[in-house]
Amino acid sequence: MKRGFLKKVFSAVIVSLLLFSSISIFLFFPNLIIKAQGMTSTKYKIISSDINAGGRDDQTSTTYKMQDTIGGIATGISDSALYKLMAGYRTVDDLSISFSISDLAIGFGDFSSTNVRYATSDENGATSEPAAQNPTYITISTNAPNGVIISARSEGDSSDAGIYKSSSPTKLITAASCATVDNGVESYALYVKNVGSNLTAASGFNGETCAGTISTIGQTILTASVPLITNNTADVALKAATAGVTAAGSYADVITLTATGRF
Repeated sequence: MKRGFLKKVFSAVIVSLLLFSSISIFLFFPNLIIKAQGMTSTKYKIISSDINAGGRDDQTSTTYKMQDTIGGIATGISDSALYKLMAGYRTVDDLSISFSISDLAIGFGDFSSTNVRYATSDENGATSEPAAQNPTYITISTNAPNGVIISARSEGDSSDAGIYKSSSPTKLITAASCATVDNGVESYALYVKNVGSNLTAASGFNGETCAGTISTIGQTILTASVPLITNNTADVALKAATAGVTAAGSYADVITLTATGRF
C-alpha cells in the first residue's frame, strides 16, 4: 500500500477517552472481645453484667460484614481543642475518603502513521510518554486504617475492552498488555506511573512495559495499606497503536476508576 494512502486513512483515526470516578467503602472491623466488670459484696456476686438491647451484633453475607449495636445513650464523638471523646460501645472516628481525577477527557489525537501514540491531557496525543501528571492523575485521601484499593475497567464495545468505533462498520482495537503495544500492531493499554510513595502500583500495571491487560471487569491498579494524607497521587496513562488495515474513524473508550476504602 502506498504511504500517501496510509496518511489519508490514519489522519481520520481520532481517539478520545472519558474517565469517570466512583467511590465505595468497605467496612472492616477486627473481632472484638468485650468483658464486663464483675461486682461483689459480702452478700452477693455478679460475675458479669451488660445493659444493652438486641442480640448478636455481627451480620454477614457474601458481599458485606456489619457489626452494629442499638440502645446506646448519648453515643457519638465530642471534642474540643483539649480532648476528644468517642462515647458508645462501637463508636469510631468519622469515616473519610476523597478521590479526584485531574482530567476527565484525554486523547491520542490523529494517527497519521502506525507508530505508537500516547494519550495526553490536551487530547492531541504524543509519540513519546508524556511528563508527570499527564495525561491525568488521581489523588486519594482517606483515614481508613487498612488503606485503599483503586481499580480500573474499560467499557470497550460492552463485551470486550478496548477503543471502539461505533459507526458502521464498527471496529474494536482490543486491549492488550503494555509490553505488546508496538508499531503497526493494533493494540491499546492502560498503566500507572509516577506513583506516590504511600501507594503501590499493581505489578501488572506498573509502567509502560507492564504485562497486565485492562478488561471490562474492574482490576486493581493501585493499593495502599495505611491511611493516606500525603504522597497519595499517581498518573493513569494510556498508549495505543494502529495497523495498515485499521479502519478510519473516531474511536473512544470510557475508563471507570473506583476507589474503595478499607475501613
